[in-house]
Amino acid sequence: MKLFVFFSMLIFFSCSMHHVRVSPGLNSESKNNGSVNKIGENDSIKFFTFNIDRKSIIEIAPDSLAIEKLKKEMGEDDFYTIAGDWAYYQAQLGALSDSLNINFISTEKRRVEIRTPNKTVRFDADTASKPWNYFYFDGEKLSRKSIFELLELGSKRK
Repeated sequence: MKLFVFFSMLIFFSCSMHHVRVSPGLNSESKNNGSVNKIGENDSIKFFTFNIDRKSIIEIAPDSLAIEKLKKEMGEDDFYTIAGDWAYYQAQLGALSDSLNINFISTEKRRVEIRTPNKTVRFDADTASKPWNYFYFDGEKLSRKSIFELLELGSKRK
């Protein structure tokens, strides 16, 4: 029953917002290692690449393996509570990004490279401390943000 409620909420909130989901066939790969790194170091791990040239929010969500791990670590009741809260805030973020004309990209890829005109970073979800991770490109600067910092973008608009 909890699984049904979780997926019902997820489908409802996902359908109500406009965003780009990454399909497996769109893979543009690169290599490196580390949580959030500049290019260099070890070239043995492949990364999924996003080329960003306009205001964008990039969400890196846990994949099915990470979700199963979270359920075991925190228990199903706590996991579904957190997942429900995440779905609510994600829906708010999607609506906000639409209203501000900010590109919203959501992916479950574990290793992501984000390329902007000024900076390239690589993110490895396997070494991240949080299950859901966000980056914001304001047109000039790329930075890692919490979902709550991103929701504050709405209060900054005039």
